[in-house]
Amino acid sequence: MSSLAQKMNQLLSQNELTFPPARQLSRRDWGVVIFGTLLLWGTLLGYYHYRFDLNEPPATSGDETEYDSLGWEIAKGKGFQINFNDPAFRRPYDEAAVVDERFALPTDRVGEIASRPPLFPYVLSGFDSILGRQFWAARVFNSGCLAISCALIAGVLITRIGPGPAILCFLICLLDVRTRLYGRAILTEAFSVLCVTLLALLLVRQAQRSQVRNVVAIGGLFAIAVLARSLFILWLPGILALLILFSWKAGPGNRIKAAVMQISVFLAVFGGIMLPWIVRNCIVLQDFVPLGTQGASQIAAGFGDLAWEHAGHWINLEKTGFYDGVIDRNLSLLEQEKAMADYSQTSAKRWIAANPIKAILLVPMKIWLEVIPRTPTDWAILLLALPGVWLTRRDCLTKVLLVLFAVNCVAIGMTWSVEGRFMVPMLAAFHYWAAIGVWGFITWIWSSPAKETSVNPA
Repeated sequence: MSSLAQKMNQLLSQNELTFPPARQLSRRDWGVVIFGTLLLWGTLLGYYHYRFDLNEPPATSGDETEYDSLGWEIAKGKGFQINFNDPAFRRPYDEAAVVDERFALPTDRVGEIASRPPLFPYVLSGFDSILGRQFWAARVFNSGCLAISCALIAGVLITRIGPGPAILCFLICLLDVRTRLYGRAILTEAFSVLCVTLLALLLVRQAQRSQVRNVVAIGGLFAIAVLARSLFILWLPGILALLILFSWKAGPGNRIKAAVMQISVFLAVFGGIMLPWIVRNCIVLQDFVPLGTQGASQIAAGFGDLAWEHAGHWINLEKTGFYDGVIDRNLSLLEQEKAMADYSQTSAKRWIAANPIKAILLVPMKIWLEVIPRTPTDWAILLLALPGVWLTRRDCLTKVLLVLFAVNCVAIGMTWSVEGRFMVPMLAAFHYWAAIGVWGFITWIWSSPAKETSVNPA
């Protein structure tokens, strides 16, 4: 411990942490990472079961019920549709609603849709096909995604600094309210954390050694991320910019040719994986709507008088009467979604043209709403992460994570704020920085007496 303290104190005195090259995980390192992962995963599941019941249905006020229904319908071979009237699907909700009305399920949602990304529903359909009607498998999967994301970051920490910050990373992840919330929610946030963590590590590998196989992996993973969470499509310019930068810094040679080749490979892999979903949406909507209707139908919630009144915070446009006269309940769900998307896009474009200054001001307002902490633990993690960022500011991983953070902020500014949900994909980055911040403070305290003794030997 004393050697680690001396090392960290020296680094802190230089006001930065320059990591040595990462070594291979030793047997002890593997033991720490695997034990920490299983402990975190098991603790989350135990907490859910003790506090709520692991198999409790989700509340019906959010998006969880649509993902749940999509998975159930796909498992039955009905395709990408929802059906809130299916007796087997409704049964657990109806039983829970007898005790608590927040589980009361509406009956007007039946039909094919294009407002949700496909990957998570297909994951749920696999669980439903094997296990039948249940909710616990999604929570095991989501909490596992968060535990594995933490393990990846802990693995980086343990090979570069030691087991101390790796253990702290697991502890911080467990204490984070957002980890406990989105590990239980039947939503895409947890999987998006894993995608972003893997993407960052792949980008670091590409920065260290530019290779085509890394580009293939990045293109495939980014496509998976977009299929899980459509908002990631707005990260595309940032990912392309990083790949161009990495190829440019790779060394002498035809840099333009290398950059063009790598971008072409990335786009080919990304486009090839995305193509079936793009074609499906364009066919069912009879228009060029490659990623479906969700973004278009909600854009007026990000740019409009209501958006300005709420400082860019997302509001349910349907409940405000925004779509009155637009939605015909006699139409299919797809036709309703298409009408909403067209009307919302037109309305947002007109508002931006009429209010360009307000539209520009909304961008930082939305970002601020997402970044600002909402709980004491959020505040603590952010304040601990800031020195972690400073200490590692010249490290490649921190640089990549900061670029992804900035790209995510741009995506938020182009859409809307949802009470911090759009910052959740960056959760592992904050835990990484916070662990380093805490470790730096611990080693500084640990080494202070030694420093004083050397100055005042008497």
